Amino acid sequence: AATELALTLGSWAEGGSWWTARWQVDHNQPLSDAAAVRVSYEGQEDDTLYRANGGRRDYQDVYATVFWQLSDNLSWSINAQYRWEAAPQLLGVNRPTPLLVNEGLYYTGPVADGVYYAGDPWFLEPTGTVKLPRDATLLDAGDYSDADYWVTQSVLQYEAESLILVNRTLLEGVDRQRYHGFEYAEWVQGLTLENRTELHLPLNIVGREGGLVTGISLRRHENEALVNYFNEYFFNFDISQPGRRVLPEQFPFSYFPGEAGPDGVPFFGAAAGSAESTDSTLDNAAVFAEAELPLSDTLSLSAGLRWDYWDADAQDAFPPAGMTPISDSYDTGKLSWNGSLAWKPVDTHRYYIAHHRAHSIAGSVTGGGILLGPATAADGSLIGQIDPDNFDNQSILWEVGGRWSFLDGRLGAGLTAYKQERQRQSLRSGNEDIEVQGVEFESNLAQGNWRANFNATFIEGWYRDSAPFQLGGRSIWDLFGPGVGGSGGGFKGVFDGGQVPVGDYRISGLPRWNFSAGIAYAPSRGFGAGMWGEWNSHVPGNLDLEYWVPSQYTLNASLSWRGDGWDITVRLLNLTDQDNWIHHGDAFMNNLVIGRELPRRAELSVRWDL
Repeated sequence: AATELALTLGSWAEGGSWWTARWQVDHNQPLSDAAAVRVSYEGQEDDTLYRANGGRRDYQDVYATVFWQLSDNLSWSINAQYRWEAAPQLLGVNRPTPLLVNEGLYYTGPVADGVYYAGDPWFLEPTGTVKLPRDATLLDAGDYSDADYWVTQSVLQYEAESLILVNRTLLEGVDRQRYHGFEYAEWVQGLTLENRTELHLPLNIVGREGGLVTGISLRRHENEALVNYFNEYFFNFDISQPGRRVLPEQFPFSYFPGEAGPDGVPFFGAAAGSAESTDSTLDNAAVFAEAELPLSDTLSLSAGLRWDYWDADAQDAFPPAGMTPISDSYDTGKLSWNGSLAWKPVDTHRYYIAHHRAHSIAGSVTGGGILLGPATAADGSLIGQIDPDNFDNQSILWEVGGRWSFLDGRLGAGLTAYKQERQRQSLRSGNEDIEVQGVEFESNLAQGNWRANFNATFIEGWYRDSAPFQLGGRSIWDLFGPGVGGSGGGFKGVFDGGQVPVGDYRISGLPRWNFSAGIAYAPSRGFGAGMWGEWNSHVPGNLDLEYWVPSQYTLNASLSWRGDGWDITVRLLNLTDQDNWIHHGDAFMNNLVIGRELPRRAELSVRWDL
């Protein structure tokens, strides 16, 4: 038997610390010569730097697994996990501009109420600028997120001389509620059942022993969700001022009200234009096969095929009173495949080229439910519509690389070049085509008690012949008045137009260059220390490149003391107290919100074996 305990306490920062506690208990126990159990419990209570506005990241997580060797040929394992989590979105800082990300100056001032739905442009005419405190955020003290998640899996395996038969059965459930006063809300209940049976066989085609894995997978996903995102304006709140940020209270005449749903929270149904508010089922049947085949002493081939059949049904989960819920169904089949060729001329060198082509479904933000849009029939009645484009997302990947080992395995290095073309569901029409290509170098060194690593990455990412959607409109300056150089064009909602035309655009928030490195002295007993950090090049803030997040770095360090079965570690994070910005990486929020890295802080962790 073995038990490990771990505890982290505190986040101490200059000018204001906050309570952080993480704990873990992990126990392994043999039950007999043929059975064993493992139980793990982990939890966290974290007020976060944004505690004044209700920021928290709390969770409780319990995991258990039992393994039985039923006979010489048959084994069975069961594992289960339950997790509760309360972590509202921290959201970051609104009103991003070049002045904010370059000089830290935030445009202050209120936005007038009662103009947006009167047809007038809705924008801000700032009253001045101010340096924001580090804990300023769009989050409100009344915001909440509460989620229960559980999963259990059974794995039954039979082994004979020439084959292995494995059956995996998984059952997963989720129950989640979330509300933000600015205003976003969701209510989700989901259930997934999957059974996968796979057969492992030897494969001999060219006189060399390889292997084949083939089988079938059956999966059913049920998802009921209600969503409210019709009042996501963000820019109208001045977060430099104290007080709550609740849209229906502060902007009642610019508020588009929904209907009261669970717990009295307002929601919109699919018939009202909220495509995520559906009660849906998705049945998926798949057959697959993957072969590993040595072609020579130094050359090997891997190839796989998977055919998926999807059958989807969705209806409005929140229809207007007295109305028959709109609904639709759709089914389709897709073939995915992959292949790779590897060459290993010596034990310390390996080279490969790989190609993958895979299909997936664009599901809702609420756990993968089927999206349902309203449509009008020939007789003028309202019907539902599942967009076939949501079942036509494809990823095509080419990758080539090498791995090398030197100094009897103490020094390792790798180089990878890749290109990916994929589609993603668009908020406007059809799918967005995304192209990403890059090169990555990685290396690590282990010499005695010393460890070191270095990584360098170059990434070029573009939307190709596409028109990504930016909430609020095409330009950040449409949200500002002429007094600060804005256009005064006003906020543009989901259905209001005012977006970029079809074209090629760099992916926002994606740096072309990223470097990371670390070095540590880690003896089995006694004093240890480490330092690691990361630097990235500047990144585009929005599609028209109206603002850029500058190049940034973060440096961290640690001190530790280790004994027999215990260790104590102090981590010093953001050692130089860089005031870094974090782009959310998605075009949807480009012009409204930007994240912020936490300030310099220290954490204490203790681990010991019982």
